[in-house]
Amino acid sequence: MTIRTTPPPTPTVRHTGTFTPYLPPPTPGFEIRFGRTTAPGEQLSALDRARPGQVRGLGRVQLQYWGMEGLAEDAELVISELVTNAFQHGSGDSVRVWLGRTATHVRIEVGGGGSGPELRSRQAGPWEEGGRGLYLVDALAESWGVASSDGRVWCALALPRES
Repeated sequence: MTIRTTPPPTPTVRHTGTFTPYLPPPTPGFEIRFGRTTAPGEQLSALDRARPGQVRGLGRVQLQYWGMEGLAEDAELVISELVTNAFQHGSGDSVRVWLGRTATHVRIEVGGGGSGPELRSRQAGPWEEGGRGLYLVDALAESWGVASSDGRVWCALALPRES
């Protein structure tokens, strides 16, 4: 497992909402890349199933370091959904997670290595365990989208405004 600070990648072309907070460039928090232990499309191994929880913990620690504890629950939920999707539906041999911030937003990016299938939300049945992740991301994030070049999913969580 490698953790390093990196500059953010180029903003995405296709998105919902407007992501003007990308300027000025976000302050990097962390980047982490996990090698997959199961092939794309196969049942996930215990190690791959544990990855969302590990990244949630890193996200919480980073937000605490920045003094943004109030955003931790929403960020953890979004991180869990995007990392889980990347392991379940990504086509690459690794999953990359990047977290950064501006004065007004926290940006989370998750890529499954390779373009993979078109990202689509679907209508989950009342008894289905999955199928609601992108609805949660849409409800919690001010904006989100998919980079058409590599299938990386990003979202921007607005920082609470001070009264």
